Amino acid sequence: MRQLTALDAQFLRVETATTTAHVAGLAILDSADGTVTKDALADLLLARLHLSPALHLRVAEVPFGLDHPYWVSDPHFDIGNHLFETALPLPGDDQQLADAVADIHSRRLDRAHPLWEMHLITGLAGGRVAVYTKVHHAAIDGVSGAETLAALLDLTPDGHLRRRGGAAATPTRSAARTSSLRRTASPPTAPPPANLPPATDGAPSAPVVAAIQPPVVTAGLQGAVDLPNGQPVACLDPTASGAPGPLTAEAAPHVPATTESTPGGQHDLADKARGGSSGGRQAPGLFGMLAGAAVRTMTHPFTAMRSVVRAAGDLDAIPVIANVPGAKRIAEAARVVAGERRDRPGMPPLTAPRTPFNGPITAQRHLSFGSLSLKDVKNVAKAHGISVNDVIMTLCTSALRSWLSEHDALPEAPLVVAVPVAVRTGSAKEVVGNQISAMVTPLPTNVADPKERLRAVGAAMAQAKRRFALAPATWPSELCSVLPAPLATLATPAVFRLAGVAFPPINLIISNVPGPQFPLYLCGGRLLSYYPLSVVTDMSGGLSITCFSYDGMIDFGLVACPERVDDVWSLIGHLRAALDEVLDERVGDEFRDGVGVDLVAG
Repeated sequence: MRQLTALDAQFLRVETATTTAHVAGLAILDSADGTVTKDALADLLLARLHLSPALHLRVAEVPFGLDHPYWVSDPHFDIGNHLFETALPLPGDDQQLADAVADIHSRRLDRAHPLWEMHLITGLAGGRVAVYTKVHHAAIDGVSGAETLAALLDLTPDGHLRRRGGAAATPTRSAARTSSLRRTASPPTAPPPANLPPATDGAPSAPVVAAIQPPVVTAGLQGAVDLPNGQPVACLDPTASGAPGPLTAEAAPHVPATTESTPGGQHDLADKARGGSSGGRQAPGLFGMLAGAAVRTMTHPFTAMRSVVRAAGDLDAIPVIANVPGAKRIAEAARVVAGERRDRPGMPPLTAPRTPFNGPITAQRHLSFGSLSLKDVKNVAKAHGISVNDVIMTLCTSALRSWLSEHDALPEAPLVVAVPVAVRTGSAKEVVGNQISAMVTPLPTNVADPKERLRAVGAAMAQAKRRFALAPATWPSELCSVLPAPLATLATPAVFRLAGVAFPPINLIISNVPGPQFPLYLCGGRLLSYYPLSVVTDMSGGLSITCFSYDGMIDFGLVACPERVDDVWSLIGHLRAALDEVLDERVGDEFRDGVGVDLVAG
């Protein structure tokens, strides 16, 4: 049992009739002669439920919203509340799939159960199947989401039938499984006996977890910048590994995340996931919740003041606030008072121009998806002496510029985007919730020449990375802690709606999660593509772009409110055209055949 942090609770509060706050992924699979079925998925989920806390914990609300909710075990877990099946009509093309998934993606998760769903979608052309999975953002961030995905995947087609290091098991069928799938499972509530084998049936092999889980700390940043405590910062240009590192700095500096203690003591959900002593705890009773809320209410003025002081040092990096006269001087003064002796790199102007992406959104969602060659992206990076991440950001910049030009809406100023950054510590890998921050940076959509735009993106990203490396931003968590829980619950929807209309802080969110560069399998079916799908809100804009690198490709998932972007598929075409635009003759002659280039990490 653990109480949600202010940041986790904010993801719950942001949900309204028009806004959902779950993140999702659309996996396209070879059906493997029909082995990917609802029954097989149910067996796999029940066997591996304990490997991810987000899958077996539900939210327990505090009466009257007086305090942040708690994560508690669901003693009546029922797989039938989470696993569903849909069949597409002929011909089962990508447009039909996107429409079906968009409808599911637009619906909020039921908070009476653990906050996730999985949908098996059959009837796709070419004998394929799709598996769409969504998990509430209050429960996972980019790193923990990748770990949850890793828990369900295998290195071999028969991995779901094996013990780790053992022989293939004989699959069984039961009448209960083939009828209603209303099976229940209880999360582990006590440490396993010492004489049990180290792995359970169906547990994924360690290489899968290592491959999908984004690294938290790696080698130094391009430019050899060190953190103030002497640690090297994360590698945001991981050309040594041959795979695109996280554009979002998922391999971010190893910095402590903001934590909050819960009334009555702190209980680590990692213990629950491992079957530890705290695994079976439930939320405190009514009296305990109210007592905890009373304590937090009394101490909140001090907590809020501490958060304001901490956030003050980042005033020049917070959109909208950074443009207030005197914000930079206040930020400098706050850093001096805090004893910070190292100068931080300056920030460029962060005024988001007006675009069709920004404004009130509706409950409807449209989405599109597509893939680009990782080899081609790496070729461009090699030819121009920049990082793979910078090339991906350039492709997004060019695609957005093309779309805005088509709609006669290209602003003179550059767009402003938020790039999520993981600040998850090694000890928190199995803890449900978020440990994230954000880099905010301009995108030079106002630069016409493609090569010049490529260089401008590289310069903007380098500046943002340098600033984050020296002083990882904690302001998203700190700002969420300023208001007491009851007031935050009332104010958050109104603030988001007002910001989208009056002063949008950013134009959109662009995110990337790195993945493995070899095939993986789900219930025996080979994973062909994995398209990540994210959140759109009134404040962050009616369009989000997310990508995931896997098995030699970069898979893009775009989510949009049709009121803001009514032709989201055209952006996929613009992404492909943007890559062709920078794959010039020099790239083709010297690099297209892969001479001297480690194209795909294996």
